Amino acid sequence: MSAKLSQEHIAVIDQYLKNSLINYADIRMELVDHVAFEIEQILAQGENRKFNDVFKEYIGQNRLKLIDSNRRSVSELTWELLEKGLSKLCTIPSLIKIIVIACIYYIFIDVLGFLKTVWVHVGLNFAVILIPCFMYAYQRRKLRMPRLSSVERIGFILGLLVQLVFLVFHFKSLYTEAYHLPSALLLAVQLGVNIGFTTLGIEQFQTYKSIYLRKIS
Repeated sequence: MSAKLSQEHIAVIDQYLKNSLINYADIRMELVDHVAFEIEQILAQGENRKFNDVFKEYIGQNRLKLIDSNRRSVSELTWELLEKGLSKLCTIPSLIKIIVIACIYYIFIDVLGFLKTVWVHVGLNFAVILIPCFMYAYQRRKLRMPRLSSVERIGFILGLLVQLVFLVFHFKSLYTEAYHLPSALLLAVQLGVNIGFTTLGIEQFQTYKSIYLRKIS
């Protein structure tokens, strides 16, 4: 005998997981599906049990497993997104983009000097990272969207990468004309990596935004 949970039952599961500090909506959706399937399997055994009784028993037995699953999902997602972002940078369009940026930086170093070019580089990186962050916060507030782990994990990766941007200041005392081209390439790769991960974050947001809007419509 099949047992299909109602939307009210699904909402109860979702709210419980949310109250259990599983805040990321995309991970919570997967856990809701998992819990719902498990409970449906139990109800399908035909023992005439009520949803509330089965749900309380299931949560009592699996609460710690669900919380641990949430933690592991966030960790695994970080590595998955890191791998995906780096693999995208190895594509022909991304490599061409980095070469073009390197050529522009080469000219900048020639005209402005290394240190002024680095300040331009820092400004560009912050614009690439912070503008989408503000857009994400604005869209969430405007649409009342929940938090998304995939987007915020990319933000975490970018937060680490932006620290590397400031390392270029440590090379200013070592810089000579001989390092003109390598310096331009270094700056271009940094900016290219940040653009790549920011683009990936925007793609992830647009995907879940579409899912969310269909869900509430």
